[in-house]
Amino acid sequence: MISVVTPTYNERENVPLFLGSICPFLSSLKQPFEVIIVDDNSPDGTSAIVNSLKSKYPQVSLLKRVGKRGIGSAYSAGFAKAKGDIIIAIDVDLSQSLTTIPLFLEKLKAGDDMVIASRYLPGSEVRNISFYRQLGSRFFNMFVKFSLALPALDSTHSYRAFKKNIFRDVGKRIEETGHPSFFIELSFWTNKAGYRISEVPTIFVERIHGQSKLNTFQGLKNAYCTISRLKKRS
Repeated sequence: MISVVTPTYNERENVPLFLGSICPFLSSLKQPFEVIIVDDNSPDGTSAIVNSLKSKYPQVSLLKRVGKRGIGSAYSAGFAKAKGDIIIAIDVDLSQSLTTIPLFLEKLKAGDDMVIASRYLPGSEVRNISFYRQLGSRFFNMFVKFSLALPALDSTHSYRAFKKNIFRDVGKRIEETGHPSFFIELSFWTNKAGYRISEVPTIFVERIHGQSKLNTFQGLKNAYCTISRLKKRS
């Protein structure tokens, strides 16, 4: 079974579009699946939208939480609730291409334990993002890779698939809940535990609806602190 986990906060515009695309796509793969929406009590009524769509998409469940506790915390809660042996983490903003999912499954079937959708491999595309923002993201991910001796070019990307036993094994070691620190830690502890990490090319498109919740300055500050802490564990 495939468990798709998606955190939301003020995403009432994107939720119907997201479910309307991912549920039919997963159905076409002819594998059982569930979609877990983890909503941090969005004031715009996102959870009500999810509930209204459950009859149309019976594979969807809602995990509603009190307070806004960070995207990593939301993902962790969804991972813990997941029933599938394969977990896919994906954002709700339609920036991440669903056509990457079969590539995930192929890699996992071949023996990999975690597969990251890389924005920097040959064949990848990043659309509607400024050159300087792309350059900054690429540089930072290279810094993460070499600082922590990770096998991936895009360890900060949330879009990934992995076997559920990985989270059971390393989840409690993750201290950070924000982006990108949570994903850096998830990659670090997965690699340190001896699991096999690989990457596949993907297409990334800047969101159209709603606003990003990422505070770039705070996120980078936390990430540098996280990297410094993890280097001591290397």
